[in-house]
Amino acid sequence: MMLKQTAKITVLSLIWLLSACDSASEATAQTEEIPAMVDVATLAVEPVFQEHIFPGRVAAFRIAQIRPQVSGIITEMKFNQGSELTPGQVLFQIDPAPFKAEVNSAAASLQKAEASYRQLQAKLSRLAKIRHSGAVSDQDYEEALSGAEQAKASVSEARAVLERKQLDLSYSTVKSSIGGRVDQNFITEGALVSASDSQALATVQQIDKVYVDVRQPASQINMLQTTAGTLAGGENTASAVIIAADGTPYNNQAQILFTGVTVDASTGDVVMRLQVDNSARTLLPGMYVQAKISRLLVQNGLVVPREAVIREGDKTYVWLNDKGRAKAVKVETGEAIGPNFWIKNGLKAGDQLVIKGMSRLQEGASLHLVQDAQP
Repeated sequence: MMLKQTAKITVLSLIWLLSACDSASEATAQTEEIPAMVDVATLAVEPVFQEHIFPGRVAAFRIAQIRPQVSGIITEMKFNQGSELTPGQVLFQIDPAPFKAEVNSAAASLQKAEASYRQLQAKLSRLAKIRHSGAVSDQDYEEALSGAEQAKASVSEARAVLERKQLDLSYSTVKSSIGGRVDQNFITEGALVSASDSQALATVQQIDKVYVDVRQPASQINMLQTTAGTLAGGENTASAVIIAADGTPYNNQAQILFTGVTVDASTGDVVMRLQVDNSARTLLPGMYVQAKISRLLVQNGLVVPREAVIREGDKTYVWLNDKGRAKAVKVETGEAIGPNFWIKNGLKAGDQLVIKGMSRLQEGASLHLVQDAQP
């Protein structure tokens, strides 16, 4: 009786052990088949730009300091302070009376010189006709010839003096050499001015287009030099946008002119000059602005979020969704573009990139796609 009961217990124990093993195997199988929850993004080609923002200052396109070229008393100011001027517009009038008198005197001197020249030239002509008859010595003829030549030179001299006096008279009317906006005047009517004065009468600045001088670290000199380049086919690779101090972009069209070749020893910066359209006069000389310099790296490129790129030693790779399975793909990264990396090699348009949930992925692991969006 005792042996039968022992045998029955042993059989029940074996059955229980076998059932426990089967349950553990089923639990393990179920655990291995649970797919990883990931977010993916379908890659698409797009132009890839590298952007940098640098500080800059606005400078007038042209500046003219209005200075007198003759001495005299200012009798009239013919402009409104802060107004727009046209090239050649009259600004100041210096008393012209002394210059008119000098012009008249020079004109009289010219007439006198011309009369003397005509007289001596007539004498020379008469002596030339009778010279071969022996009635006139060679010495008399040569003296007459010399006197006529001197009179001719005196005419040229008197004419030059007259032209100079006429020029001084024209300088008594002070004009603007350029078009632009005039600041306040520094001289009023009744002031005595001279060509040697250090103080300008006024300053005119052309600001319908302006320069923006951007200071950039010399450590980025390679990028700065590349901004002047073009892609194959002549496409311009660089552009600029002017931004206000509060971050608001201006609509003014900007063009990169050149990058300097001298590094400022005190700051380590290199100057890049931009020419900016300013027809609305929104930019004023001396204003602080920012310039966003964009350089086209490639017309049809791929960018991926930085967090999707995994670096292990000298190996750089990303995870892709390959028909519901995880696949590690080696990539070659280029420039950092804000929160993204430009991918030079390894990926193509249409690839589904894992952007979240890749921390525990293994090659060939089953994936459950939570979201599919653009990177």
